[in-house]
Amino acid sequence: MTLSAKDIKGVISIPPTPSRDNQSRWSEDSSVDVPRTIEMIEKQVRSGVGGLALASTVGEGMGLTWDEKREFLGAAIETVKKRVPVYAGSTALGTKEAINELNRVRGLGASCAYMGLPMWQTPTIEVAVQFFGDLGEAVPEMPIVLHSDPRIFKFDFPVQFWQGIGISAPTVIANVMGYGTQRMMDHMRVAAHQVNFIPSGLTAIQAHQTAPGRISALWTNSPWPEPLVALINAIQKDDREKIVQIRKDIGDVISYIWPDLTDQFSMYNSQIVKTDWNMSGYQNCGPLRSPFDDLPESWMILIKNPERLQQWAEARKKYLVTA
Repeated sequence: MTLSAKDIKGVISIPPTPSRDNQSRWSEDSSVDVPRTIEMIEKQVRSGVGGLALASTVGEGMGLTWDEKREFLGAAIETVKKRVPVYAGSTALGTKEAINELNRVRGLGASCAYMGLPMWQTPTIEVAVQFFGDLGEAVPEMPIVLHSDPRIFKFDFPVQFWQGIGISAPTVIANVMGYGTQRMMDHMRVAAHQVNFIPSGLTAIQAHQTAPGRISALWTNSPWPEPLVALINAIQKDDREKIVQIRKDIGDVISYIWPDLTDQFSMYNSQIVKTDWNMSGYQNCGPLRSPFDDLPESWMILIKNPERLQQWAEARKKYLVTA
């Protein structure tokens, strides 16, 4: 069955790509740690997530060769065994290569492609819409979940873009929102019901207040899905008391946008996410990948904050999914 907007529900988890401890900065044929991949994916599925977006921008997809991506996605898809949809990272520098990626990940058994705009130059609105329209024409069988982060893709994703997507790009079925909810209603209106708008983490609470009944999923790249699984379930039921309680339990643990460092996030996003996973006690995903393998001490101090990690552990324990 081909996925549509209404099929996307629950927590969409965006994890790192596990790497081997003995991989060098660039000289190893493959940096992918398959045993860690299998362990991580199984934990994620058992936690109750509604889908997995793999080899993404924050998941170090840009640091993988196609052979590495095939090894990682192949192991992940085999482990998932169709229990949840797998959205395969397919961002590329141009239309032809993106089409190749779509066909490749479709051949591996991915449910959907997960992609942003080509990161070569800042596109015009017309170019951005045409890009996704061309992908739909070339590979109409492969739905696309679009990652719309202005910091990463150097594009503001304005209302005119979403209007164009609604008209010209029918295979785009969801928007993993890398921006706030201020413009969300306008974007929903012009994209109609073709596109499922998916807010991040605790932003889902505000999105639910803004568009009651329209929020069926949220996304996270944090290594502790269980409290967020409980949160999206409460949002779907409009259980306001539960929403308030979960928000209190989570606190600010999942925020990577600390005030003094907000402007730095786009320089260190994959490093921040992987380091957070490695420090969390949830899953060791191995060393950072070249060339994005630096992380300032200012970020390390915040990620390793003992009070933050303790709150993480307590919240996860409280909402742990039991078999």
